[in-house]
Amino acid sequence: MRRAVIVLLLLAGIARADDRAAAEKYFHLGEKAYAAQNFAAAAANFEEAFKALPLPEIAFSAAQAYRQQYRVEPKLEYAKRAAELYHVYLDKVKTGGKVGVAADSVGEMEREVDKLTAAGQKAAAVAAIDRTRLGVSPIFGVEKQGALREIADLPDTTAVKVAATIDGKPVAAFALIDVEPGPHKVHVEAEGYLPADAVATVVKGETRVAEPPLAPRPGTIELHTERGARIRVDGRPVGTAPLDPPRFELPAGKHLLRLVNPEAKIDQSVEVEIEPNETTVKKLKL
Repeated sequence: MRRAVIVLLLLAGIARADDRAAAEKYFHLGEKAYAAQNFAAAAANFEEAFKALPLPEIAFSAAQAYRQQYRVEPKLEYAKRAAELYHVYLDKVKTGGKVGVAADSVGEMEREVDKLTAAGQKAAAVAAIDRTRLGVSPIFGVEKQGALREIADLPDTTAVKVAATIDGKPVAAFALIDVEPGPHKVHVEAEGYLPADAVATVVKGETRVAEPPLAPRPGTIELHTERGARIRVDGRPVGTAPLDPPRFELPAGKHLLRLVNPEAKIDQSVEVEIEPNETTVKKLKL
């Protein structure tokens, strides 16, 4: 009996860990969609996250996405769902957090619900069926994911623009797209990054996210230094100055240039930052 209880507790712990992992994946996908101002996709992803882990922070973020989408498309179902989720948040969080924003926003959405209902608008029914969906969420280099917390009121308009296709058909990045079960070819492009391809296999009734990693496009460094200097980059020999041509590509990011002139007994190192798709000019004296 005791062994059975221990097994059940272990299984429950594994299930909770799986739920949190799923919630984090969909929450961060929703964050990206929100930053890209695709509020419908953000709402769908936050809903998936909330389904896996019904935290008030996720409910608030979903409500924010629905409210923003309502401003784009003033449909009754968006206002109703936003109001419901704000109430979920306020039922759990009484002070601090985003209580003030939630209280103001729920009043706004409820007034919109009353107005649209009085005008005779009907909320669209949501079919209770299993959907087979695939989302595309590229990973930009080494991403640092934050905590599951209430999303900012205003989206980040500086987000990288992403173009994606599934089986050759353009789709909105970060959106959950209805697909047929089976393998699907995913292609992603983003300004400043090398394109990436992936194959994602989706099981019937499953929602899956393809996360192809995107590597930054290389930049170019133009290096001018005194004749005879031996040049190394990140420990790798490049040549002896003057280089012909003086330009060469480097991956975007920080690199260590080392210049050595044995005759002058000089050994100098300098760190340079290479921007993708740009030329960095360095004039160094030994």
